Amino acid sequence: MVDMSLVNWMYQSSLAQYLKWFDKSLKDSQPANLVHQRVQNIIDFMTYHIYDNVSRGLFGRDQLTFKLMCALRISSTANLLANEEIQTFLKCGSALATDKLPKKPFDWLQPNAWANCVALSQSLDFFRDLLMCIGGNEKKQTTFFFFFLNLLLLHANVDTKAWRLWYESETPESLDIPVLQERLQQIKMRSFMKMVLVRALRDDRMTLSSQGFVAEVMGEKYIQPLTVTMEEVWKTSDKLTPTILMLTPGADPTQTLKDLARKMGAGVEIVSMGEGQEPHATKAITSSMGKGDWALLQNCHLGLKYMASLPDQLKKWNEETKVEDGFRLWITCEPHEQFPISLLQISVKVTQEAPQGMKAGLLRSYRTLVNKDRLQRVDKKEWRDLVFALCFLHSTVQERRKFGSLGWNIPYEFNESDLDASLMFLEKHMFNSPQDISWPTVQYMICEAQYGGRITDNFDRILFNTYGTAWLGSQCFDSNFTFQSTKGGFNYTIPRVATVEEYTNYIQQFPANDSPEIFGLHANAELTCGSTLAAIILNTILDTQPKESSGSSGKTREEIVKANCQELLERMPADYVEEDVRDKIKKRPKAELDFIFGKKDTRGVNGFEVPLNVFLYQEIVRLQATISNVRNTLKSLILAIDGVVIMTPNLQLALNSIYDAKPPRYWFQDASGATIAWTLPSLALWFQGLLDREKQLTDWLVHGRPNVHWMTGFFNPQGFLTAMKQEVTRKHKNDRWALDDVILKTAILDEVDYRKFRSPPDDGGVYIRGLFLDGCSWDFKDKLLCESKPKELFTTLPIIHCTATTNKMVCFCFSLLLVFLIPKLHCLA
Repeated sequence: MVDMSLVNWMYQSSLAQYLKWFDKSLKDSQPANLVHQRVQNIIDFMTYHIYDNVSRGLFGRDQLTFKLMCALRISSTANLLANEEIQTFLKCGSALATDKLPKKPFDWLQPNAWANCVALSQSLDFFRDLLMCIGGNEKKQTTFFFFFLNLLLLHANVDTKAWRLWYESETPESLDIPVLQERLQQIKMRSFMKMVLVRALRDDRMTLSSQGFVAEVMGEKYIQPLTVTMEEVWKTSDKLTPTILMLTPGADPTQTLKDLARKMGAGVEIVSMGEGQEPHATKAITSSMGKGDWALLQNCHLGLKYMASLPDQLKKWNEETKVEDGFRLWITCEPHEQFPISLLQISVKVTQEAPQGMKAGLLRSYRTLVNKDRLQRVDKKEWRDLVFALCFLHSTVQERRKFGSLGWNIPYEFNESDLDASLMFLEKHMFNSPQDISWPTVQYMICEAQYGGRITDNFDRILFNTYGTAWLGSQCFDSNFTFQSTKGGFNYTIPRVATVEEYTNYIQQFPANDSPEIFGLHANAELTCGSTLAAIILNTILDTQPKESSGSSGKTREEIVKANCQELLERMPADYVEEDVRDKIKKRPKAELDFIFGKKDTRGVNGFEVPLNVFLYQEIVRLQATISNVRNTLKSLILAIDGVVIMTPNLQLALNSIYDAKPPRYWFQDASGATIAWTLPSLALWFQGLLDREKQLTDWLVHGRPNVHWMTGFFNPQGFLTAMKQEVTRKHKNDRWALDDVILKTAILDEVDYRKFRSPPDDGGVYIRGLFLDGCSWDFKDKLLCESKPKELFTTLPIIHCTATTNKMVCFCFSLLLVFLIPKLHCLA
């Protein structure tokens, strides 16, 4: 309970709340004659009761985090899991240096998955031979190690394709583990070891695999979805305890509270907080206390000062006024880091989120907004079909948010008010146009006005209009109309029924897990979503781990961090000396100057007159600042651990981060939050990035300009392109090119290996590498963007030839094209 406040400030709890739940456990738990059985009954009841009350106040993704934290803590306390095993599960291969990993034996395994396998084989005895098991299944191994292992596995009749089939399966968590399944059945914590392996190889399925671990440790009922209604919240509340409803985009409990109050025979006084609303809020609360009504304070994150005084005010009003038993105080707010802790600790907290999944979203629409009366307002079958289509559209655009930037460029706060307004417009439009529906009007009002009023990105607007064109038109009345049919999956259509009950029965048939294809996304979007969620959960648990725990082999955290610091110091590159750097840039290699200036007399040329050399100097200055920052941190941290210097807050932050295999935040962010270096999720990757950047700049400084530039390894890639444009402009000095008229011109080449290039381009441009495609792939044959391959999240782009040209040249070429094409088109016409 206490650790969850580190996840989100709104998850505060108090000893008084815990004691209240403990007393209820003593009262309501099952009695028993035997003392130990009675104690066990109390523990079982209290565990689930606390879990239920805490979970209803957590947001969706934090609920699984909470369950996993509880299962890990219970297993650790019961000595079922060692701290080393838990740390391996959380970190896996993030702490391993990438240059020290064994060579990946085959291509179909991703590099991060191979690093995770190496970490498992080094840290956990259960996976001691994991590398041999996986590597031995590849037929093309030539080393004696893998040859000998192949003989052993063939003798044991092991399928050489088993690991690849398991790795590429849609549901690896439900399959037997190749080679290791028999060994897995012989240990006690089999679900944990399976979860560790799934997390290592297929982290996108880790959340599903963790459900089995939670069920084994805590029980099946802890993995069942919790459903809580507003009426159940009301029953567990009382007149002296406020109820805080924490909101997310797309959630608004106001109408639900009004309906419940009407059912209970209570009035509701609503005040929306903001500047100058404090007197109105006070009046609403005191008035409701005397009448036994409800007070609803909305958007209370806008009135934090009033919220801070509210606990004391409630005590005062309770002493001065007789509070009727029917009084309830409801508070709605968004999460805020400065929300008063005193109010959070005395309140019942309930999260209000948009439904997760198409089934839940449509069911909620047909249970709240679409009722029998609404369906009968227009006596037409087309009206009922359009209501379903509109509800389907509403759930779809909300569900796309879970895919992050792949779903929407900007996460918009679509909610039920948008759906309600759209239904009202559609109803009035069909009344006014009883014969024909004006589809352009319907599509414009819904896609551009109702929902489109929230959209600010042009591409998002195009996407929403595409939905409207496809799903809101005369074609939706056809008998063979489908929203989207997935391969071998559910066929989403408009049911030809008439009542709310029949619609909800049809919706109940929807699959539990929605395919990304229903949202118009590639199947790989599910992998991206799952991997992102797993990373968030693991990082959250890692950040909340006890800071005083010991590591493997009895070493303390400080001893482990000190050893890591010493290892990193040994690998640190040498400092740049500014005088030497300036001297080397002034006196560039003759071959480089000959190439730049066309082999004319280059004696006495100052290297700082070349734009890309100026850029090189700026990059080295920034990299040296990062090198100094890292070196000083590592040295000071070793001295602080030894007790020579004081452990400052920054050093304590660095100690925690290095122990968690993450780079300290102030290595890549300054005090203002601005980015000052590259950002990567693990310490090993970040430090390898430092070494790679230093190598590129040092080679450029000492040996001359590289043939191909690693552009993503620069601090300021835009400055690199600007310097290149300046050099191209100078090459065309006789053509009177002006820098203001010069634009970039790129060509994607056929080659991927940068080591095959023997010289830079001779037009003043550059070859660049290090760019990737996300959400699509590259067709090398037709040189076009194409759909991603299954389970291929990122595609490496080939080498790109980047140069510059002028606007005038582009306009001239376009004019020639028109002069050539217009007569041809006229003849064709």
